Amino acid sequence: MNTGYKRSILLALVGVMVLSMGFLAYRYRHMLMSKSRQAFEIIVPFNGGLSETCPGCVQKFPDRVPIQETAYRRGRLKAQSTMDDLDGLLRKGILVELEDNDRFIIREMEHSRPYVLPIVVDFLERLSRAYALELKARKLSYRPFEIISATRSIDSADKLTEENSIARRWSHHLHGKTIDISYKRFGRHEGEKICLIEALSKLRQQGRCYVKYERKGALHLTVR
Repeated sequence: MNTGYKRSILLALVGVMVLSMGFLAYRYRHMLMSKSRQAFEIIVPFNGGLSETCPGCVQKFPDRVPIQETAYRRGRLKAQSTMDDLDGLLRKGILVELEDNDRFIIREMEHSRPYVLPIVVDFLERLSRAYALELKARKLSYRPFEIISATRSIDSADKLTEENSIARRWSHHLHGKTIDISYKRFGRHEGEKICLIEALSKLRQQGRCYVKYERKGALHLTVR
């Protein structure tokens, strides 16, 4: 076999390998991007300044993606392909639907369903009691907090990723123990907002949840 022929075969093999790697990289691009972000967050911790709209939240709620992921080492909902699949799990009793009550409000969710695993319902009861105690100590009336996001399907996460650079294809919201609570929707009710922040911070310190402050108006929390 002459040298030129060997070189041609080698170049052909290299070409096939490059094409294969390119295909795999494209096929798993969302997962690779997510893992890259996680690695970056481990290497470069977030050190943002104080938030005017969420007092102390940068310091109180630093739990980035790699930390919150540990909450799913024990029990997680298998990611569902479509919203219809999530509806099916609700009918089977695997998921529980969150509904408006005197403690919290469920906002309309375009990219998720207000469904969670039962452990989240228990956590919200605990959070509501802790929040009420903080309000009582400051002689403030109870103002319901607002939940703006809960469990997503793979399809809805894909759509959200296209619209929102913060959203992740391999999101915690796929697994049933993660919700977003809005601090922005407290508006001018600063005292009530501070009470919720303090209550949530104490539950985090007790090992009940992980919380990440998000600049766009929400506290992203995963129940432990």
